Order: sequence, then C-alpha cells, then structure tokens
Amino acid sequence: MRFVRSYGVGFVLLTLMTSASRTHAQQNPKLTTVNYGNIVITATNWPFLIAEQEGMFQKEGIDFKRVIGGNTTATTQALVAGSTDFAQMNLVNLLGANSAGADLIVVAGVYADRASLD
Repeated sequence: MRFVRSYGVGFVLLTLMTSASRTHAQQNPKLTTVNYGNIVITATNWPFLIAEQEGMFQKEGIDFKRVIGGNTTATTQALVAGSTDFAQMNLVNLLGANSAGADLIVVAGVYADRASLD
C-alpha cells in the first residue's frame, strides 16, 4: 500500500528565497525574517535543523523562525492568516482550506512507497 505526504510550501521556496537574497545579504547585514509553519519536528526537518545549526540561513540573510502548530489544522490556519510565510502540511488540509476560500498552492511534495519504510 502506498501513501502520500504532501507539503504545502517547502524547501523549494526556501531555496528560491536563499538564492534571491544572497547578494542582498552580502551588502546589507539586516536579516529577512521567514516564518516556517510546521506541525511537529520529525526526520523530515533535519535539513532545516542542520542549516540552522550551521548558520546557513543567517549567512544568506535569513532569520529563520519555526512556528510549531501542533496539528495540521492549526498549521493551515496560521498559513492562511499570514502568521507563517510557508508551511509543511498535508494535501487534505490544503484542499480543505482552498475549498473554504483560501488561495494556497503546493510547491513541493514528498512521496514514499510503503515498502521503503519497512
């Protein structure tokens, strides 16, 4: 059996923001705050945790703030309300929010075959 975990907005957006701010960060020491909505911290967050620990965000002019929602509904609501700039969330909540009038988009997704998790 297969399952899909989709992420509303993720690493692709962060990469784009990093590339765009590289020149700016070298000229201006002021950091751009980016609020990242997340449900809980799991292994999928390791790249972000390593980047934070190594100071990669700050080197690129980004003040990376993690906002832990605790559940998918709270994380989705924070994104729709503008409290976060992008969020890791499931596709069901994204579609539910859009059917209620939100205008969220999927930038990246993660797919895992059940056999690879055994």
